[in-house]
Amino acid sequence: MYLALPLPVSMVVLEFFQLAGLCPGTFDLYDLICYLVPLIVFIKSLFIYNMNYMQNKPYLYIDTTNNYCYVAIYHNDKLVKKAKLLVNKNVTDLIVPTIDKLFKDAKLNKLSLDKIYVNIGPGTFTGLKVGVLVAKAWALVNPEIAIYTCNSLLLQATKLPAISVIDAKSKKLYLAIYDKTKTIIKPCLIDVDDLEKYTKKYPKFNLYKDETDSMYANFLNCKAKFRKIKSVDLLEPLYLKNPVQ
Repeated sequence: MYLALPLPVSMVVLEFFQLAGLCPGTFDLYDLICYLVPLIVFIKSLFIYNMNYMQNKPYLYIDTTNNYCYVAIYHNDKLVKKAKLLVNKNVTDLIVPTIDKLFKDAKLNKLSLDKIYVNIGPGTFTGLKVGVLVAKAWALVNPEIAIYTCNSLLLQATKLPAISVIDAKSKKLYLAIYDKTKTIIKPCLIDVDDLEKYTKKYPKFNLYKDETDSMYANFLNCKAKFRKIKSVDLLEPLYLKNPVQ
């Protein structure tokens, strides 16, 4: 029986048959079916696994919009590793080593990362800059990385229609109002006392207020709200007030 196989394949098949206790020239068609077919199936499964891994690379979520900095690694839409840091003056120095440690603990290569999801705010002035700068620097080093952004008011509005507000300090609120298919009022800055007029105007809308921790916990459910930016040059924090206000 003669097998016209490419040399590399023939060598693999030969080694496989030797491991199976069969020598060339001693096997018939039945042996071929019993031993070669499982080998082909095995090789195919490895190929499919590798293709799935390449198509589902790990991605990073960064949220530095409030008093805490959240970073998390996801793979195949499952949380792999996460960290939570207090946003202060040295958070910029802490976030990069923290991300490095997450990848190391997860036994993942940072070069395999192909997507970064960033909450661009509104939120704390110091925090907003940090998350955007990290994503921007990463994209500049690796232009192949895709950056996805979403604002914090839309993220915390987990069930639409919704009125979404976040404390902006100094008797101010960040506010946005969303219907199921459109934005009624874009993110803006209002006085605390003005919130009542919006709740009266939209009485059937769900009210979400300062649920920043839930954004981190519900990231996977909210991932579809993120939009890919066309250029890293367009990546900017969503500032709605000056740092002195």
